[in-house]
Amino acid sequence: MRIAAILVLTLTVAGAFAPQAEPTYAERLGWPEGTRAVIFHVDDAGMCLDANAGAIEAVAGLATS
Repeated sequence: MRIAAILVLTLTVAGAFAPQAEPTYAERLGWPEGTRAVIFHVDDAGMCLDANAGAIEAVAGLATS
């Protein structure tokens, strides 16, 4: 019985000092919690003709920064 009480106390104290979950990238960017954000890396311009066309199309519509 005493060992069980010590075990429960130890787990309770350990849980209080457990590290908290880190915010997601979406939360760091200012979106509300639970929002799913997709990040596109549009940095391949200049690699080939298709990459240039894709980058131009993305900047014209989808990519915002």
